[in-house]
Amino acid sequence: DAKDPLDVCTRDKCTNRQCAFQRVYTPGASCCYPVDTTTFGFEGGQAGAFFLTGGTETVRWAPLSTALGGKAHGGQWSLYLGDPATHTYQDPGGLAVDATATWTIEVPDAAGYLLEWWQWVDVETDPTRDPFTVSIVPVEPVEAAVEVFSNKPFYGYPGTWRHVLVPLDEFAGRVVQVDFRLATGDGILNDGEGIYIDDLATFKGCD
Repeated sequence: DAKDPLDVCTRDKCTNRQCAFQRVYTPGASCCYPVDTTTFGFEGGQAGAFFLTGGTETVRWAPLSTALGGKAHGGQWSLYLGDPATHTYQDPGGLAVDATATWTIEVPDAAGYLLEWWQWVDVETDPTRDPFTVSIVPVEPVEAAVEVFSNKPFYGYPGTWRHVLVPLDEFAGRVVQVDFRLATGDGILNDGEGIYIDDLATFKGCD
């Protein structure tokens, strides 16, 4: 139970004991629905909107399907950072992994826009090791990166889907890069499954 019994604008949606609210259309109710939505999944193994850099020969960002043992939040595909043969982010040669997946978006010149994505992270929980960060980098004009998410300090519940929502007001009217980066610093104890991201979107939130 997602504990939302009185909201006629949502219903519970539970997958593998993880529950969240799903918006539904309710005739006659004053419900708020996000508008001007741009979404991106990885169905069909497509990552055309992403620029994938770094990693090693075996451990890098790439689309992976549930049919091949991967995980997906919606549909059958997600973007995976790890070795699809072993389902770890351990390089067989003991190399450190530094890999980035970049999504370039144009933020409308208006207030109230949001960026969201779903992530499944299983990396070292030591707060000094294997940071997974998400940064927004304005590129027109170029400015310093702004970190909007980090898995350090340890946030708990590794290996579950987590929803992340980021306001984009400070980037209104700009072209920006959203960088998803894991930098292990070493090739030791990288035997977790790695990272999946899925169901990215930008949208105008409710006033």
